Amino acid sequence: MGIIDSTHYRLTCQSCGTVDTPSARQKGSAYSGGSWSGPDSKVFALRTEESYGEDVIKSASCPCGGG
Repeated sequence: MGIIDSTHYRLTCQSCGTVDTPSARQKGSAYSGGSWSGPDSKVFALRTEESYGEDVIKSASCPCGGG
């Protein structure tokens, strides 16, 4: 099984300018879709919500306290 789909995000803090580009990946095969993993940010604290089997980002908080 490999990665069959992915979603990429670009997050930018408006206060300090920090940028991160987390992604979510769906693993599976051409015969059957698999499960989604992520998105995972190395910088921002993320709040996600499931939508059609995929976790989507609803909000992100920067460690600087900005948005």
